[in-house]
Amino acid sequence: MEKEEGSFLSEIIEGWREPCLNINIELFAIKRYLTGKKQEDEFTAKIIDSKKIDLVDYFYADSERILRLLISLGRIPNIDLICFIPKHNSNYSPTLQSLCLRLSKVFNTKYDNLFENEKTERKNIGNKKREDRFDKVKNTLKIKRSLNDEEKSILIIDDQKTTGSTLIWAKKLLLDSGAKNVFAFCFGINRNLDKFPLE
Repeated sequence: MEKEEGSFLSEIIEGWREPCLNINIELFAIKRYLTGKKQEDEFTAKIIDSKKIDLVDYFYADSERILRLLISLGRIPNIDLICFIPKHNSNYSPTLQSLCLRLSKVFNTKYDNLFENEKTERKNIGNKKREDRFDKVKNTLKIKRSLNDEEKSILIIDDQKTTGSTLIWAKKLLLDSGAKNVFAFCFGINRNLDKFPLE
């Protein structure tokens, strides 16, 4: 379901039939990254480093360009609110915080730190199966408040997509809180070296 669309990637992440969560979300991304291969290319290394230091200048130009293109194409009709996914240990990525703040000013929309994680549960989920990751996410990722009547179209920003479990659960939380449309954007979608060799 992943497509290369010229200057960005697009993927429909399918929800799970068990535990009866039939939710899909469309994800847009800059390019592919190498899971667990920081030493292999600069882009992957930057994604990993962005969790600890503010690298917004590295990702910003591509992020704004892609979002402007998606809006002009009608793929994202409008954005009422921008938010991001916190890291698994409950801390917040300085890069994602800076990116959301900049984008909210450029697109004249609201930015709010809507999500939080409980510290004790989401440890070492990177190598788990998709269903196991989802079970961990649904028990720890929380939304801080309900949305108001002017917050119907939400853009979630994350640094990387591996299984998509976090984005699926985040969308469910937003829909339950009053959202009508939820879109997702991330820096990188994981790739397999055999299928997508390094350029």
